Amino acid sequence: MKKVLLAALLLSSMAINAQEAADSTAATEEQNVSNEFKVDPGKFMAEIGFSPVSGTYDDVNLIGGQLRGIYVVSEKIEIKLGLGFGINKEAAESGVGDTWSKSTSSTSRLSINPGFNYLFEGTKKLEPYIGAELEFGTTSNKTVNETSTTKITNKNQTGGFNTFGLMALTGFNYFFAKNIFVGAEIGLGFGVNVQKGSYTETVTDGKTEKAENDVEAHTTDFSPVVTPTLRLGWAF
Repeated sequence: MKKVLLAALLLSSMAINAQEAADSTAATEEQNVSNEFKVDPGKFMAEIGFSPVSGTYDDVNLIGGQLRGIYVVSEKIEIKLGLGFGINKEAAESGVGDTWSKSTSSTSRLSINPGFNYLFEGTKKLEPYIGAELEFGTTSNKTVNETSTTKITNKNQTGGFNTFGLMALTGFNYFFAKNIFVGAEIGLGFGVNVQKGSYTETVTDGKTEKAENDVEAHTTDFSPVVTPTLRLGWAF
């Protein structure tokens, strides 16, 4: 009788060990499947994003037209740093001889956006997430009007401000190959635009006069912004 009990206990122990091994193998296979396309922790990603809805320089555009670097901390957490920039320049000339005139206008924008993403399980190819970003940006504007005798330069009379913003984000990545994905994202945030100091410089027959606006006479705008963004990214 004792031998029968011992044999039964031995068989039970072997069955339990076999089940645990099978469960462990299944879990490992499931993990391998989940990582078949997605980016493994410890890797860096690069991402290009653009907004299909064009904004204006009066808006706080936190993520449109950006390059991002992303570090995958774990299966749930990513930290990221975005860089946005843009330069627009227009010029026009008219007249000949002593009656010529020329005008140029340029606007430049630079923004830096640190943030993070929290990843949900999704599927083996689809990765939904939520996240947040800060923005620190600056926009400058300059116009120059020239004639044969006069040159007038206006700096930051229109469109010159510093930007501080915060945005909450949600979106998803779709991995169509290992470590390569496309995605969509939408964010809702608030931004503060603080007007920069400005000046007007006039040069007439070689004589220069410069009038500066009081930098303390600035305005602050606080407005909500919704920005949809499409993205392409890859790991390396």
